[in-house]
Amino acid sequence: MQNDGNFVLRDTNSRAIWQTFSQPTDTLLPGQIVAGGTKLFSNANGNVNFSTGNFMLEMQFDGNLVLSAYHFSDPGYWFTSTTSSNNVSLVFNNQTSFLYLVNGTNDNIYIMTRDLPNPVGDYYHRATIDDHGNFQQYVYHKNNGSVWERVWRAVDEPCTVNAVCGVYGFCASNDNETFTCNCLPGYIPLDPNMPSKGCRPEIVVNYCADPNMRNFTVQVIDDADFPLEGFADLARVQNVDIEGCKKAVMEDCYSMAASLRDSTCNKKRMPLLNARKSASTKGKTAFIKVPMKIDNTTSPQGDRKKSSNTRVQLKAGLYTSSIAAFLFGLLAIYFHPTARKLVTRKSTNDTMIGINFRAFTYQELREATNGFNKTLGRGSSGKVYGGTLCLQNIRINVDVITTSDMIHVAYNF
Repeated sequence: MQNDGNFVLRDTNSRAIWQTFSQPTDTLLPGQIVAGGTKLFSNANGNVNFSTGNFMLEMQFDGNLVLSAYHFSDPGYWFTSTTSSNNVSLVFNNQTSFLYLVNGTNDNIYIMTRDLPNPVGDYYHRATIDDHGNFQQYVYHKNNGSVWERVWRAVDEPCTVNAVCGVYGFCASNDNETFTCNCLPGYIPLDPNMPSKGCRPEIVVNYCADPNMRNFTVQVIDDADFPLEGFADLARVQNVDIEGCKKAVMEDCYSMAASLRDSTCNKKRMPLLNARKSASTKGKTAFIKVPMKIDNTTSPQGDRKKSSNTRVQLKAGLYTSSIAAFLFGLLAIYFHPTARKLVTRKSTNDTMIGINFRAFTYQELREATNGFNKTLGRGSSGKVYGGTLCLQNIRINVDVITTSDMIHVAYNF
């Protein structure tokens, strides 16, 4: 680690094989030189999230130093316009701590830093592209410093940074030092904890279809503007005032917003970017369509609830139908002639098995044999009588054998 802040890896011959000055992230230190093709990226969220953010500083091969919101294919919201020179590099001078551009012959072609506190050696110096898209130079007193103080910045008006508040965001700044990000009327934040991520429509309305043609109002925002960009404009209406521009937006179902500049109404394409209210928008007027009311039946939440209820009803109907079909199938099988024969046969067998082990009273046997009236014979165990039993509507012939201590019944089917 060198005294200038450069971390260097060297081989056995002390030759540098890798160094942080050649791989900058978001910050430059005195002594660094940024050659053509080098890019610096902002972090995502100040001291909270150091991952790669939305903004880029690029030393282009054509000699132009450009700040851009690269996620949006942005050609640049700040640039040095030094494309007429070759082999241009950005220099952070380690003697003077000035930032400037030099060409291939080392001529100074663009000066950034104009003034620094003296003596320069009493201060720490750095230049950083921050998460708000600005490239700024700071100093910090080595003995008495308490905060980093800005001595130069690329963008003087923070709300002119492209997409600084995201899609459908609204940037507002009263002093060109601080700014706030809010949502345009009719829109809500994607992330309430990080407004710069942008916004989304609170209600999705088709302005070109009935009955929503007049289910909205056009809100007027004074001293506000959408940037004048050729491709961002859907159409232009000349020689109109505030009411005329408002009427033009209301009658065009494809236009969601517009800005009025010098009697020209610039109707905007979607999505809306860079809506702002700051020093440069004084005297301008912005217009935006806003739904007049929230209807739960047409809102995304209402649609989700309706869709959820429909799915529950479909599942319940499917389960009920399945159970009913299963029961009908059982009934059909049960009442089929073949099934009935099997059931009858099983019932008969069950009866036979059941009565094989039944105990009868003396009175039942007396009645079955008509008072032991019919003697069939006599064996070693005793006399055998004949008779008839009636069980479950089935008449069965029985032989009753009497002994000295019990009576046995044998069935004859």
